[in-house]
Amino acid sequence: MTNLTDLTLHVDPACPWAWLTSRWLSEVEKVRPVRVTTRLFILAEINRDQEQDERHVRFHQASETAMRVMVAARRAGGDIALASVYTELGEAHFERGGTLDDPAVLRRALGAAGLDPALVEAAAADPSIKEEMLAEHRA
Repeated sequence: MTNLTDLTLHVDPACPWAWLTSRWLSEVEKVRPVRVTTRLFILAEINRDQEQDERHVRFHQASETAMRVMVAARRAGGDIALASVYTELGEAHFERGGTLDDPAVLRRALGAAGLDPALVEAAAADPSIKEEMLAEHRA
């Protein structure tokens, strides 16, 4: 019996490098005894003290919207649900050009992951989600 190696992947849904790494690790999981757990990393927090142009502000706002949905997905279905929604959002954003704060994109991602699309509105309205995001980022 082969022991599994646990890996933690920290992602911001707007980060193309995290997206590429997640796709690579997804392939690794198919051929090696590896289990990947997805966790949140907030680029806006890292860049908080830097002057931001309008493009970066928009980038971070869209990312936060998507991240809120990812937290709601994890609350509804665990780590597997979060990873599934991240994959759906990444495909929509990086492969099809969708925006991460488009409610239709977010609803489709939730639906494709087998979750209730109404989590989009619930995530936006729940202030504890932002607190959970920040706590996870700081952990």
